[in-house]
Amino acid sequence: MRELSFALSREANMVRQGLGAAVLSFVVLIGFPAGADEAAAHGHDRAVTVMTRNLYFGSDLGPVLAAPDFPAVVAAVSAIFASAQATDMPGRMEAIADEIARARPDLIGLQEAALWRTGAFTPPFRTPATTVAFDFIELLVHALAARGLHYDVAATTINLDAQLPGFTSNGLEEIRLTDRDAILVRRGGDGPLLRWSPADVVTGNFATNVTLPSPGLGAITIPRGFAAIDVIIGETAVRFLTTHLETVSAAVQVAQAQELLAGPGTTTLPLILVCDCNSSASGTGLDVTPTYDALIAAGLDDAWTDKHGRAPGFTCCQAADLQNLPSALDERIDLILLRGDVGVRHARLTGARPGDRTSGPARLWPSDHAGVTATLDLP
Repeated sequence: MRELSFALSREANMVRQGLGAAVLSFVVLIGFPAGADEAAAHGHDRAVTVMTRNLYFGSDLGPVLAAPDFPAVVAAVSAIFASAQATDMPGRMEAIADEIARARPDLIGLQEAALWRTGAFTPPFRTPATTVAFDFIELLVHALAARGLHYDVAATTINLDAQLPGFTSNGLEEIRLTDRDAILVRRGGDGPLLRWSPADVVTGNFATNVTLPSPGLGAITIPRGFAAIDVIIGETAVRFLTTHLETVSAAVQVAQAQELLAGPGTTTLPLILVCDCNSSASGTGLDVTPTYDALIAAGLDDAWTDKHGRAPGFTCCQAADLQNLPSALDERIDLILLRGDVGVRHARLTGARPGDRTSGPARLWPSDHAGVTATLDLP
């Protein structure tokens, strides 16, 4: 998600993805598609299909950071919420549910699984907004159930949970955006038997996060985190881990990756790490950082390159309004990384073709990212 359109230095102002949520932190509350062959291939053998999917908040959130004073902040928040609504968030979750229905992943790692809420504006108390406007996880799970696919929300990590006042159709209200990472586990159907327990779930936030200045809001810290689950697939236990790494500071991003490897990435089980890592594996685009090479040097294999070598496999980024055509994807930052005796049968993109856009009159991309799926052979 490319969020800043105004021109400042990259390190101080190149805000994408989670930074958009951060700039709403005036009040920090706590804070090629798989076909039938792939769906059938992993039915009852030692294989599992996984997916990584950034759902996209729905707007260019950077102008809030640049707002010079509180009235300008209110105006920016109002425009952001209106433009997010214009991206047809329910329709986009329906389109992503179609992607999932084609690929039939057993485990899904979600990033930017946003929760938009509104509430009464009652200064000076600033009551937390609790009226749900758009819950991406709920919308997606319900859309999948309508397609006969049932997923459990096994893990949810809250990264930044913040609100600011802005104008909606109801007048001046509090607008609250909660940034989440999540793991969905498929239940039943024609896939492998998956067994897991809530006791085998770990969520957390990184100790190292970026803090940026804002003229209208003061210093803003952007929490990011991870979610992990140990799953028994048939006879094999694996660790499935999802994260969304920092984009504004390469140094912070590398530190978060090191925390990930030293924390939930430390396991004797085969490891499947899915991420919006914000580090270009293709060596193209705005996100060329040391993180991808550091993850590979730490012993992780890239499922995409295992099957496709140097083929681009671009996953980011469409325009903020999702109306661009042709596709603007120009870098590969959404990754499926593996460690242990794990083989790769298939690795494919989802949501990257014009035909994957929403069915409404606007024909929007499902997200500013493409998704990635892989079918993996387990030990």
